[in-house]
Amino acid sequence: MRHTSSGSSSSRDAKDVFISGCRNDFDFSQITPEKISKLSKENQNYFHKCDDAINNKFSVDSLVYYSSFILPIICILIFIRIGKKHYRIAEEKIKNAKYPVIFARKPENNPSNSMEIALVIGGVLAALIYILIYIVYIIIVEIKY
Repeated sequence: MRHTSSGSSSSRDAKDVFISGCRNDFDFSQITPEKISKLSKENQNYFHKCDDAINNKFSVDSLVYYSSFILPIICILIFIRIGKKHYRIAEEKIKNAKYPVIFARKPENNPSNSMEIALVIGGVLAALIYILIYIVYIIIVEIKY
């Protein structure tokens, strides 16, 4: 194997180090199918792995990396919608109450508390999703490169 990443470097650095090693080993501007076929089987596999790391924007590690940003944003948006729904429900309870002012003073009936709780839960879940997906990304990159 041509490249081994150190455990102390971050996963983004591991891929970048691998790509820079590939660029040192192969001149991608002058590579042809004939030159690839003349390489040994091990070097052909290494070349294809290098080519995949450099050119494939939809590789598994890239998709996991980008999903670590997209999924938490979706989570927050879902909980904003849930918070708005609970806010409307709490407002309806206040409107339909016999004594709305007294009813609204209770914390469990306050519409803004419903919204805040939903946003806090959404934010915490989004952070946990980000951390979990990023850990998976680090593992994938360390295994792959």
